[in-house]
Amino acid sequence: MTDDEIQTFTGSAETIGVRGRVMASARQRHFLIDATSKRDGLEPECPNAGEIFLTSLSGCAAIILNSEAAKREIAPFHAKITTHGHRRTSVPNKFTSIEMDFELSGVSQKLAEELVGVFQDQCPIYDIAVSGLGVSVKVTAVG
Repeated sequence: MTDDEIQTFTGSAETIGVRGRVMASARQRHFLIDATSKRDGLEPECPNAGEIFLTSLSGCAAIILNSEAAKREIAPFHAKITTHGHRRTSVPNKFTSIEMDFELSGVSQKLAEELVGVFQDQCPIYDIAVSGLGVSVKVTAVG
């Protein structure tokens, strides 16, 4: 693969005859997504689309940080990323803010911030999030 080759990723979702629930798929892996309680008046059992988006952002961060730590032979290394999204119920299609909290173990504060910078440069989900809205990032090196 060259540096500028285009990769294609596909995700899909379909209704399954259950109010407030759909089945989503990626690479023949299936999972359920529920509507928010505001949309269908039901208490969701499965993650909703907003939670899936925020989890994808955290997951992208964890994958990139872990990969970069391995390349740099940083061991032991542990990263915990928690992402919060806030939106007004009157404007459900927009987050008013997104906050990412990074807790990285096994590195200095300076190296933790450098690793998070690699994530910010490489994650396409982060790029989508910041292009429409600023994302607050807090980095803490622990123990």
